Amino acid sequence: MPQTGRELRRHPRRKVSADGNITFADGCKLICRIKDISESGALLMLSNEIEMPFDFTLEFGNNGTVRRTCYVVRQDGRRVGVRFPNR
Repeated sequence: MPQTGRELRRHPRRKVSADGNITFADGCKLICRIKDISESGALLMLSNEIEMPFDFTLEFGNNGTVRRTCYVVRQDGRRVGVRFPNR
């Protein structure tokens, strides 16, 4: 039987509250809020509920200096869980 409350991620996530910019393959952009992040993924909060594509680019940090390719692993309304490939 699975244990409840047990962290199964490879890299622990840390709580943050940071702005992020999502860029889709077609060049469209969307602002989001990064709620937690780790070396291998993040939890994003969107301002509106939209169906996210499987992959996109997330920019964050000072003036968008950090860029990560993201793969959506789950979406629940405005909450989007992503993983960073090769991390």
